[in-house]
Amino acid sequence: MFCSKCGTEISVDASYCPKCGASQNSHGNSNENSRTKSTYAYFVSIVTSPVLFIIRMLGQASEHVAAGTGGAWTSYDRMVVPGNIKAIMFTILICSTIYVRSALLKKAFVNSNKAKISKIMLVFNIIFGIVITLGHY
Repeated sequence: MFCSKCGTEISVDASYCPKCGASQNSHGNSNENSRTKSTYAYFVSIVTSPVLFIIRMLGQASEHVAAGTGGAWTSYDRMVVPGNIKAIMFTILICSTIYVRSALLKKAFVNSNKAKISKIMLVFNIIFGIVITLGHY
C-alpha cells in the first residue's frame, strides 16, 4: 500500500505514514483504485492527441474548389473534414478532458511527475484538439 499524500510505500495496516505523518484510510483497496485511475488518466492524457490526429487524417475527404474573379479562375482540391468526423473528434476530446481533469481534482496521482505531465498534456490536448478539429488547412 502507498501513502495517499506522499506516495511512500507503507504497510497495509498502518494508520499513519512514517515519512509525512498523514493519516491513512483504513481501506487499502481505495488507494489501489486511486493508483489505477491515475494510471488510466495518465495513459488517456498521452494518447488523446495522436488518436485525434489519426482520426482526422483517415476521415478527411478531398473537395474540388473553383475560385477567382473575372477571367482569372483557378481550381484546386483541398482536404476537408466532414461534420460527423468533427463530432467524433470533439466527443473524444471532451471525454478525455473530463476524465483526466477529474483524476487531477481527486488527487488520484501518487506520482507527482505523472500529475505534471498529465496537466501539461491536458492543456496541449485541448489546444491541439480545437485546432485540429476546427482548423482549415
